[in-house]
Parts: sequence; C-alpha cells; structure tokens
Amino acid sequence: MLTVFLCVIFGSNAVAVKIAFSGLGVFTTASIRFAIAAAAIFSWARLTGRTIALKKGQLHQVIIFSTLFTIQLSFFYLGLSKSNASRGTLLANLVPFFFLEALLWDPVMVTRLDVPVIGSLLYQSLVSASFGFVAWNTLLQKYGAVSLHAFIFIMPIAGVALGGLVLGEPITLKILLALVLIVTGILVVHGKPRKD
Repeated sequence: MLTVFLCVIFGSNAVAVKIAFSGLGVFTTASIRFAIAAAAIFSWARLTGRTIALKKGQLHQVIIFSTLFTIQLSFFYLGLSKSNASRGTLLANLVPFFFLEALLWDPVMVTRLDVPVIGSLLYQSLVSASFGFVAWNTLLQKYGAVSLHAFIFIMPIAGVALGGLVLGEPITLKILLALVLIVTGILVVHGKPRKD
C-alpha cells in the first residue's frame, strides 16, 4: 500500500511543479525545492543516527552524479514550464543545485508567493523529494528494485489524472493513447517470465 501511495506522490509531482511556476521562476522552483529537501533529508539522517559521510573515493562519483542530476532536472523543469503537467509526467516516464541557473535563466525569480505556490513548493520538497526519497529507499532495501518497479505504471496515471483534475489540463485522445502505450509497456516489461 505504501508503494502505491509513493507512486501517486511521485506521479503528482509535476502538478505541484506547475502550480509553483505560477509564482516562481523555473530554476528558482527547482533550487528551492532541492534546498528544502536536502535540509529535510539531512535533518532526518541526523535524527535517526544515519551517517551521510562519503567513503573514500566517492567524492568524484558524487560530483559526476550531482552534475548529471542537475542537468537532467534542469531540462525537465524547463520542458515542464512549456508544456502540461500530464505531458511532462508521460515524458518523464519514457525514460541539486540550481542556485546559479535561477540567477542566469529565470528573468524574474519570484512573481508572487501565495498559498498555492508555497504549498506546492513544500509538497515538492517535503512530501515528494524528502519523504518520498526516504520511504522509497527504505522499501528498496526491504523488497528490492524489481518488486517496487512493478508499481511504476501508477506514476504516469496519477500525473495525467491529477493534471486534468487539479490544473484543468485537457486529457486528449493523444494523451490517453500515450498513457495506455506507456502503461502497457511498463506492464509488459514486468509480465515477462523470469529466467531462473
């Protein structure tokens, strides 16, 4: 049940991102989201006595992965700012630091701060990025990646449905067809018999 809940959270993240765009710049949204999430995860690690220290030889790996993660999410947020949340969710299913990009690329970093903008930013940061990350990794350790990945099909369904319900985005025949193809593809991959 927690896995399904997490998949809905992850799938609805694009909707929260789009709401934040109504008052914050694209890269400003990303930078604030990951700053809050990093602080929350760091606090969780400290409170639970978990170590976050890097082992010898991991620094260069962290730098490479952080750079790739930043580039990936930069393009995702930029693309999402030019499309619907439902399309962004579908595109993300086909396949942390932005403070600098916000200054370079957001013509206006903050246009308004109201309850929907702040709420969506907190949702992205604390619910999706922080709680989602910790809970998903806990489930990965307990059940393994193969078991959890079987639920991934829920993410695009949640993103498309909530994009229509919350943002009033059109759910066209093309969107539904893309959703069916993506979900079918995910289910086919998990429906293959395993070779022992």
